[in-house]
Amino acid sequence: MKIKEGFVLRKIGDKDVVIGEGLDQINFNKIIALNSSAANLWRALAIKDFSEEDAIDFLENYYQIDHQIAEKDAKAILEKWKSVGLISD
Repeated sequence: MKIKEGFVLRKIGDKDVVIGEGLDQINFNKIIALNSSAANLWRALAIKDFSEEDAIDFLENYYQIDHQIAEKDAKAILEKWKSVGLISD
């Protein structure tokens, strides 16, 4: 998977938001607010191609949580990001 080019994480006030920048994202009229965990995951994944397992590993290690919880959370956020068009396979 990969975060689509043109989507960037920005800080607006005290909120982390993903916005589309550039001509490729001209029809993307959303601002996606991320909680701190999702923003940390975004930062970790934005620099590379990644797998679902990469997201799970990051959450498990960064937050020192159980693998099953990390898996559930990673799958949920990646599915959400896919559904709004932020990532591609």
